[in-house]
Amino acid sequence: MTQTDAAAHPMRDWIPPVRRLTIGDRMVEPEGERWDVYNPATEEVIANVGGASADQVDAAVAAAREAFGPWSRLSGEERSRHLHRLADVLEAAADRLLPSIVNEVGTPVSLASYLQVRMAVEQHLRWAAEAAKIDRTQHLGGWHDPVPTMSDVVHEPVGVVAAITGYNYPLNLAVFKFGAALAAGCTVVLLPSPRTPLTTLLLGELIREAGLPPGVMNVIIGQADVGKRLSSHPGVDRVSFTGSDGVGAQIMAQAAPPSRA
Repeated sequence: MTQTDAAAHPMRDWIPPVRRLTIGDRMVEPEGERWDVYNPATEEVIANVGGASADQVDAAVAAAREAFGPWSRLSGEERSRHLHRLADVLEAAADRLLPSIVNEVGTPVSLASYLQVRMAVEQHLRWAAEAAKIDRTQHLGGWHDPVPTMSDVVHEPVGVVAAITGYNYPLNLAVFKFGAALAAGCTVVLLPSPRTPLTTLLLGELIREAGLPPGVMNVIIGQADVGKRLSSHPGVDRVSFTGSDGVGAQIMAQAAPPSRA
C-alpha cells in the first residue's frame, strides 16, 4: 500500500476486537478450540479466537429454529425493512469492515473497498431486501380433466439454513447466503472459514445493532468439527456451502439418504 493509501485509510491496521459468538439474543463467550488468525500478506498473527463448542452449535441451531416461525410469518415488506436496516448499519460500519477484511484476507485496500464491502452491501444486500417484497406465487389457471381444478405454485421458506463461507470474501459470500435466506423467510446459522473469522464476528455485533429479531441470524466460528456438526445437524434444513471440492463432497454424502442393500 502506498503512503497516499495509508493516509486515506487511517484505520488500515485496525483489527476487530469482537471475540464472542452471536446465538439467539446474546453474545456469548466461545467454549471450543482456540487458534491463531494470520494476516496472509504479512504472515503475522493478528488475533487469537475461540470456536463454538458442540453445545453452542446446538444452541445456535435451536435459536434459529425458534425464530423461524415468527420470521417466516412476517410479510415480505417487513422482512425487507429489516434487511435495509441491516444494510444501513453495515454501510455506517464500512470504515471498520474494510480494514478487518484487508488484514485477515490480505486484499489491497483499493480492491477491497468496492469488491469486499460496497458491492456486498450496496448491491447484494439491498437487492435481497427488495427481492423480499416480491410475491413469486405462480397462478397456473384452471383445468377441466378429470374434474375442474385451479392450481397455484406457492414458494415457502424451507426453515433453518447453515451458511458456510469461504475465506476469500468473508462479507460478500456471507451476504450472498444469508441475504437470500432471510429475504425468503428462512433463519440462518452463519459459519465462516476459520482462516477469516474476524469480519464475521464483527458482523454478529452489527446484526444485533441493526435490531434483527433474536435468533434470525446466529454467528458461530470453528474448525472442521464445528463445520461437520453444523452441516449434519438434524435441525438444519438446508446447507449453503462455499469451499473445497472435498469438503463439499462430504457435506453431500451426509445429506444423501442411506442406501438400501
